[in-house]
Amino acid sequence: MADVTIELCGYSTAISCSDGEEAHLSNLVRIVQERADNAEKIVGTDRLRQLMFAAIFLADETLAANGAANQTHVSPDGADENAASLSMIADRIAAIAARLDTLKA
Repeated sequence: MADVTIELCGYSTAISCSDGEEAHLSNLVRIVQERADNAEKIVGTDRLRQLMFAAIFLADETLAANGAANQTHVSPDGADENAASLSMIADRIAAIAARLDTLKA
């Protein structure tokens, strides 16, 4: 296992990944940071909100890509599932941001 120190929205933390996956992890962080930078234009400098919006942007892109690949009928229940998924992602990001705040303090 390799340890990689990542920085995202001004927070820095070490993350373990499989040997050889360091560049891939760094690329993922870069993508999230780009979305967070875009979110800053909308929500200002609140880091937690930036990360939440970045997660929502990425989830939207994922759903759009999946929808383009699978042109399937989405029922109203599917819409509820999407909203629940986005809510879970936002909650997870909030928990990560809170943990990063405690590590930074």
